[in-house]
Amino acid sequence: MKGLSVGAYYSKPDWHSPLYWVPGERPKGRYASYDPLEYPERWAQYDQFVHDQLVEITRNYGDLDILWLDDGWVNKRHEQLDMTRIVTDVRRNQPDLLVVDRSIGGIHENYVTPERKIPDVPPTKAWESNIPLAKNWGFCANDEFKTFAEILKSVVKVVAMGGNIILGFGPKPDGTLSNEAKAILKPLGTWLATFGAGIYETRPVDAPLPRGWYATKKGHRLYLFHEKGEMLPLEIHDLPAGIKDIRLLATQETVSFETLNQTLDHEALFEVYQIDYASTVTK
Repeated sequence: MKGLSVGAYYSKPDWHSPLYWVPGERPKGRYASYDPLEYPERWAQYDQFVHDQLVEITRNYGDLDILWLDDGWVNKRHEQLDMTRIVTDVRRNQPDLLVVDRSIGGIHENYVTPERKIPDVPPTKAWESNIPLAKNWGFCANDEFKTFAEILKSVVKVVAMGGNIILGFGPKPDGTLSNEAKAILKPLGTWLATFGAGIYETRPVDAPLPRGWYATKKGHRLYLFHEKGEMLPLEIHDLPAGIKDIRLLATQETVSFETLNQTLDHEALFEVYQIDYASTVTK
């Protein structure tokens, strides 16, 4: 699909591999069934196995933008893969590949991935929050799903903090999506079709705002989101100076700054304003 980046997910521990869980041994938890320091030759074979799989994935299946390596206990303590060799070789196939060795830090974690949460303070490195629509990442019958309002608030909050967001959901055994997932994704798509200008390709605004207000910027334009039910007013000094024009994003109706605080009691989950400046918003 045009404009859609493609990533490959890979779990560094492979519980089906006899080089990770040796047949007849009793693994403790999700770790290797043996200590790699005690069996270095076996671990070297497993390291080669992972290397060869990742080289195959990046060589045989078209262009990839992201290699997303899960399960961060591998590459901590004794379970050390030769990541420098692996990354060097996969980038021979995909020179511009982003590699995410999750929760490890260092040069092979190109961006960080807080899971099931939104950080209180934005990470200093590029980041994305990973949030499942339900309690589980894959499909589970009778799973407990979040509401559309919860998901939309997460999207707005993460983007306003300068992050990206992954929304996780799995198909049913027949390959279709559950009605619960569609009940979130369809209205989210409709909302983004109207308000996506304030979400896509934007950057955070370096300005403390009252609770319930979120802001993004793009070029000479600032986008302001007000959350339903939050009644703290916005002050003009909360925003970068030099406002030229304020409009409702959905209708392009011109409004005054005073109107922002007169219409705090609205039915929409977010009231979204487009604020134009004479020059690029730098704050």
